[in-house]
Amino acid sequence: MCGILGSAVNSINKLTEEQISRRSRIITALALAMEKRGSESTGIAIVKDNKVLLHKGVDTASKFITSRRYKNLLAKNPSVILGHTRQSSSGIVSQANAHPFEYGTIIGCHNGSVSNDEDIMPENTVDSQAIFYLLNENNNDYKKTFSQLEGAFAIEWIDKRDPNMVYLSTKANPLAIAFVREMGAWFWASTYLALYAVLYSVYGSKGYFIQDLAENTTYKIFPNMKFTKEEVKFGTDPIKKPVFTRPTVTITDIPSIAAEIAVRQGTLKELAAMTGTVTGGNMKGRILLERRYVKRNLKRMRKYFNKVNGVLCYDCNRDLLTQPSFWWIKQLNGAKCNSCRVKFGKIDGEVMVYMSILKNACIPSAKMRKVMVRYYQTLDQETKLKLQDDNLFKGILQPKQ
Repeated sequence: MCGILGSAVNSINKLTEEQISRRSRIITALALAMEKRGSESTGIAIVKDNKVLLHKGVDTASKFITSRRYKNLLAKNPSVILGHTRQSSSGIVSQANAHPFEYGTIIGCHNGSVSNDEDIMPENTVDSQAIFYLLNENNNDYKKTFSQLEGAFAIEWIDKRDPNMVYLSTKANPLAIAFVREMGAWFWASTYLALYAVLYSVYGSKGYFIQDLAENTTYKIFPNMKFTKEEVKFGTDPIKKPVFTRPTVTITDIPSIAAEIAVRQGTLKELAAMTGTVTGGNMKGRILLERRYVKRNLKRMRKYFNKVNGVLCYDCNRDLLTQPSFWWIKQLNGAKCNSCRVKFGKIDGEVMVYMSILKNACIPSAKMRKVMVRYYQTLDQETKLKLQDDNLFKGILQPKQ
């Protein structure tokens, strides 16, 4: 996971000293906000008088912004600023591997992953390099380039032949953009909330608009600040198919709501999948992670307990049985681990957690223990015997003193 940020302003319109200072503070604040997404290296590229200048290093954003070189570049009031904070997913942490990358006439930054980078550029040291290498090879034909790329992307780049034209594109990774009317400038960042928080601290709630960029779309910011978009098609990875068996076995052998949660110890190592939307309140995705339950919530959860076997992450093929939680992605009909889930931005997902986590969640409330004990007393003898053999339910009926 990395952070992207940037800005563009019409070089013909001269900003006042106050506006230049304000723009620099916004960019600096966005760099700090993006440090959470990447803290291993930071870099920027600026365009001033049609010339491109780069500065990058193995520093956190909070240290990078204190450098004299960074301050001098922003003081030039560049027409275009591209910024990046890196959290490495491939390649060592070094100045050469920090973004932005430059290949021929193309300079750009990337957040995400390229799964077929070695097929495109075998000698690369960072998977992101393949994007800008290929853009340069294809003479900045981004439609052709993206059709050859597989992975997850949020990309910002410029072409030195027309450096005041900015290109932004996303697939499975977030990117938000805002236009500030007061200075006629565009700003963008990896997350909507970070961008909104920074602009709100400067302008309040007025004087700008923000939007998330749509996936599989390339946006152009022209030198005159006009904004256009065009649909593009990224390549698909035939290897990345979900290895998943749809849940078929539902735990219904014990009629008690409490007993469904307090199932036999062996089952606690299986998965509890939430395969539908929980109605009532803001319960979707959260209901299985709360550490305190009330009786009505337990009733809602009943139909979402399923036993799932052989689930691997759709992206990295990680065994999800080794993870504390993961996400079911409806659009893919597959599951993703938490680290790969981040790449999906706005794509709807539903949380899945281990029964072992759920086990710890259904015990703490003394009130809930009383409810479960009262229910236990109403059960027939056969069901009681089942529960007496269960270590978890023993802990509920006979809590440690």
